[in-house]
Amino acid sequence: MLKFMRKKRRSKFIVLAFFAIIVVFVFWGVGPGGRQGGDPEFVAVVDGVKIAAEDYARAYSNQLNYYRQTFKERFNEELIEKLDLRNRTVNTLVNNVLIRKDAAARGVSVSDREVQDKILGISVFHKDGVFDRGQYLEILGRNRIKPAEYEAGIRVELVINKMRDRVTADIEVPEEDIRALFLTENRSITVDYLKVEAARFLPSVEVGEDEAVKYLEENGRDFMVPRKVKAFYAYLKFDELEGAVEISDEDIAVYYEKNVIDFQRPKEIKARHILIGTKGAEGEEKERLRGTAESVLAKITGGEEFTELAEKYSQDKGSARNGGDLGWFGRGMMVPPFEEAAFSLAAGETSGVVETDYGFHIIKVDEIKEERLLPLKEAREKIKENLIGEKSREIGRERLSVLKGAFEEASSIEELKGAASKSEVHAAETDLFSEADRDVVLASDPELREVVFMMNEGDVSGLAEGWDGLYMIKAIEVIDRHVPTFEEAGEKVVAAFKEKKAASAAKDEAEAFLDRTTQGESLGDIARKEKYEVKTSEPFMITDGFMPGEQLLVGDREDLFRLKEDAPYYHEVIPGEDAFFILKLREAAEAEEEGFEEHRERLKDRLAAEKQEKVLTEWIEGLRSKAAITIDEDML
Repeated sequence: MLKFMRKKRRSKFIVLAFFAIIVVFVFWGVGPGGRQGGDPEFVAVVDGVKIAAEDYARAYSNQLNYYRQTFKERFNEELIEKLDLRNRTVNTLVNNVLIRKDAAARGVSVSDREVQDKILGISVFHKDGVFDRGQYLEILGRNRIKPAEYEAGIRVELVINKMRDRVTADIEVPEEDIRALFLTENRSITVDYLKVEAARFLPSVEVGEDEAVKYLEENGRDFMVPRKVKAFYAYLKFDELEGAVEISDEDIAVYYEKNVIDFQRPKEIKARHILIGTKGAEGEEKERLRGTAESVLAKITGGEEFTELAEKYSQDKGSARNGGDLGWFGRGMMVPPFEEAAFSLAAGETSGVVETDYGFHIIKVDEIKEERLLPLKEAREKIKENLIGEKSREIGRERLSVLKGAFEEASSIEELKGAASKSEVHAAETDLFSEADRDVVLASDPELREVVFMMNEGDVSGLAEGWDGLYMIKAIEVIDRHVPTFEEAGEKVVAAFKEKKAASAAKDEAEAFLDRTTQGESLGDIARKEKYEVKTSEPFMITDGFMPGEQLLVGDREDLFRLKEDAPYYHEVIPGEDAFFILKLREAAEAEEEGFEEHRERLKDRLAAEKQEKVLTEWIEGLRSKAAITIDEDML
């Protein structure tokens, strides 16, 4: 498995494993790694609770990793600034301190069993459909996270989720709001529009040096130069190390005897189910759904095919398309009532109607694997892979570890190269690079990146394990993140300030035009007088997201799609890419109500989510308003 993890590191499996692990540390603000001693620095203090700079740095690094995986080739310094990841990270940490404090005050906690159940249900820790502790420890280890730290992160996630559920428990969505949203979503409009581009004003914009210097002083974060490192590193690739390792039959047998518990396989069953969901149903409605489940069971008892009935009736869409197939699973993987019923069946048997929080289930067991010890013959290849991985890393550690002293004493690149040559390892030197320079292996590999960007000039790392091998790194030069001087960035600052001034002038002109329409002047008259052009869009709906032709984002403006003939102008100018738009309703095609019921639940869920978000935002803002919060901006 270790060999598989290394060679397939960039595979879908590893990406999923990365997300399953890192999402805890990204969104709940729990950073892996422990303190190394000394007096820690703090990035924020929340009601006396200190948030260590080290924890912030790790959480920020995890945010970078998450968004780098999400945006891939589109991820760059500009996107980092747009996402405002530094403030996003510290605010996540602050908010979570406040939420946990509020949870403690309300007596909300999470049991060890709840943490265990959550982890048991994470599919990347499964093997053959069942939670595998070896795989769990292996994936955490490869991501350099201790089980206790990960479990603490899960506990925080569950506490916060409980608080979210409690705060949003009483939210209701009126029927008239659902219907209004349906009519808005399905209304098609055509608009006349006038576009005021910033480029029109750019030639006339002037920026003096003094005001540009002041602009840099006031907006330094927009021009921040990221931390950069120049490094020399020695390395050994896993592939070449593994190729030199030989494993004997005796080695395999000894490993098997010492780790026999790892090859004990619990009882597993392969089953199918049909789910009649009961979300939100109560009283007579719930009894009606129970009757539906019982009628489906009667069809099975009468000889109809389980798989065909699952495809037709089951509301678990993921399994329904496969005849209700759930695959193999062991104890602890399903909710208790389902598990109790499933494990009481013999192969080929079908249960009665089983009720869980999800609804009414009918379960059929296809096959059973009784508890057994995996024989050496079947475990041989896995053991061999594990031993090759272990022994190759031992060899690599021995060859690279001896370099640490030489790297620390070396005062030139030539001396570093000489030390690497004597140890018969590969070596390379970098130019200055930042975390976003993905063509440099020390930046593209998240494990190496975390090591490098916590080093100071002259530091030598310990043995660092990357995706493809083992590394020993010396930081030759480090330039800390900083606001550049005007001499360094003057051209960029002046250009940015000009663009901002031009955009401001364009917005002012567009707003002045819109004001003139309220005085009775038509959009066409304004365009003729001011030498603009009024264009007409193709028909579009809110679900399109953008106004066609200009690709103007409108999907978040429901009120635009409620414009009427007697009040045709949208109430504000809409910012686009380097331009501002005035929109006037030309014509509308009203929605037909006949499709309402089909979309009702989706729309209800959407409105509920929006209301939840609003309530949660107000709740967090309320907590923050009552708290004493100090954030050290210089530490971000």
